[in-house]
Amino acid sequence: MRAPPKVKHFVWGCCSNAIPVNFQLKRRKLLEDSTCFRCGDGDETLFHCLFSCPYARQIWALSNLPCSSYFSTVSDIETWFNRVRSRLDSNEFGYFGTLCWWIWFSRNKLLWEAIDLYPLALVTYVQKFFEIFLATRSRNTTRPAVQAPSRWTPPPSDHIKLNMDAAVSDNGTAIGFAGRIPLPFNPECAEAVAALRATRFGAEAGWPRIIIEGDCLNVINGILDRDFSLGNLGLIFEEIKLLGKNFSSFQASHTHRENNSAAHSSAKLA
Repeated sequence: MRAPPKVKHFVWGCCSNAIPVNFQLKRRKLLEDSTCFRCGDGDETLFHCLFSCPYARQIWALSNLPCSSYFSTVSDIETWFNRVRSRLDSNEFGYFGTLCWWIWFSRNKLLWEAIDLYPLALVTYVQKFFEIFLATRSRNTTRPAVQAPSRWTPPPSDHIKLNMDAAVSDNGTAIGFAGRIPLPFNPECAEAVAALRATRFGAEAGWPRIIIEGDCLNVINGILDRDFSLGNLGLIFEEIKLLGKNFSSFQASHTHRENNSAAHSSAKLA
């Protein structure tokens, strides 16, 4: 399966019944109503969410993948994935899995942010995203690591550089770029939130060209698509990249901790 690691992880989660759809949450007594909140027609099982919901059906109809004709014959998610995998080549199955990930991402955007991604726009974006992924993968299968400068470097004269960092107190409270965040984030997640806050700050300030810089390599790689992640971090990275489109130039760079002392001190004092 040729797909980003986050997609492979998601497909594994689907086959392991690890995706928290309403039906699973109700079974665990975490939710009273398991109805699909998007269409209101029946339980939101994983198969319903990804394939049989009218919203999902529109996406598969637009995808040009020869798999929509099997919807009525299979309802078990693992059987479905195995059947599709047997009929598609590695690239097609990777595209299939990527669409599944984005359907789930779209579901969460609607649930938590009341943002509805239109099927045509989603499919168009995923097609372009996957083309770029394949082209990049074939051009350079071993990407070089981000090289951090040995000292803090000023940005070009027409750019604003936002150095960000996060600190975690003894009680687990995360402290980030924009102040105290009263949530039990781990340090890496706090760094990602700090990067998101820095990006939002730059957008709200109206700066056309910004560079966000931090000392957490995993977060910088995630923003630059060098490291694909699931869960909270993956969603944060996606939001940062969406915000980045508001700038005429948006860059992310890694620096050593000693070069980021001002941001680190600010985070500890927030």
